[in-house]
Amino acid sequence: MKIHLVTVFCILIIQASILPAQVSEVRGSISICQTDIFYSKKVKVKNTIEYYLENGIIYIQEYYSNEKLQSESYWVNDIIPVYEITLYHRDGRIKKVIDKSVGKYDLCYILQAIKINPKLKQKKVFISLSSNLDASSRKKWHVTYDFQADEHGETAEGIGYDPQTGISFNAPHGFETMPDRSKGPDPQQRPGYPGGFEKMTIDLRNRLSIPRDSLINERAIVTFEANTQGVISNVHVQGNITEYIKSSILREMKKMPNLTPSANTTGFVFGQKPYTFALIVPLRIFE
Repeated sequence: MKIHLVTVFCILIIQASILPAQVSEVRGSISICQTDIFYSKKVKVKNTIEYYLENGIIYIQEYYSNEKLQSESYWVNDIIPVYEITLYHRDGRIKKVIDKSVGKYDLCYILQAIKINPKLKQKKVFISLSSNLDASSRKKWHVTYDFQADEHGETAEGIGYDPQTGISFNAPHGFETMPDRSKGPDPQQRPGYPGGFEKMTIDLRNRLSIPRDSLINERAIVTFEANTQGVISNVHVQGNITEYIKSSILREMKKMPNLTPSANTTGFVFGQKPYTFALIVPLRIFE
């Protein structure tokens, strides 16, 4: 049993090895700010282990080659570090603690607010930060709950919190989806990837070798086409990322294996166009 104690954060994780399978569907819990939060998925990417918590937080452990902890951090929205990042020396001593709070009322406050709010008792919640659409706008916490979805889209109740003042406000969520009016072949006939496209994203991330000082906290969106034979073509990389990162991703995508052929073996799909796919690749700086 290995215990890491970082100020008000207490992380308790039972580990047999720091190298689990790439995706492990296991259930466990992590205690953050005296709040036990369950996770059901661990993802191994290169020298990191990512714990996907049920409330939307991602807890990440980064390791040295000698299997000693190099850093631990907490993330929301996939690519936004919150609270703090703790860096360690190879001998286990704390090297540096980097403040990543978004305001006076940070992650611990939000977790406690959820615990004492009667509306959220025994509710499944999802914690996120609102998008920073322009330089003058501030990020705000959003706690979403009571999710409902149908053929028209999804809705949810929500509470927002200002990280500077702690003031709460109503923040309902709604997203309308356009009906699929295409008459192409059954989606199950599309070419696939062994283990699914989540596995393809992990394989791509494992192939990437981007220097630490070149990384940024952003998402790369990789789009590509594949015919029913699974042959990949027309790869594009988008996102608020550098040209160096784009070229690195493009280079590794060219080395990726083709997809497995679909049930439709004509080489083309409805409309004589290949299928289009997209992978979302998170990029993170652990310092």
